Amino acid sequence: KNFKAVCDKVRREPQLIIKYLTKELAVPAEMQGERLILQRKMSGDILNKKLEEFVNSYVICKECKRPDTHIQDAGRGIRMLICESCGAKGTIKD
Repeated sequence: KNFKAVCDKVRREPQLIIKYLTKELAVPAEMQGERLILQRKMSGDILNKKLEEFVNSYVICKECKRPDTHIQDAGRGIRMLICESCGAKGTIKD
């Protein structure tokens, strides 16, 4: 019920998180209003674990471990995670 709030908290577009979750969980998903609807019953523990993995890969800076980052397209399908705190840059592995 709070999917939109989660997206706002981690400062990432809902579609990016949905794409990650559908790939990792091998389940279709869609947004309905502010809710994420998964097309299969799933435990909250599994979903929370995958969200934590998303945050570690797509939000947390690998150098200073802060969440103050944004994603920048570097061309040719390469995306960079750029830290607003320490200035570190790193590629994101999809």
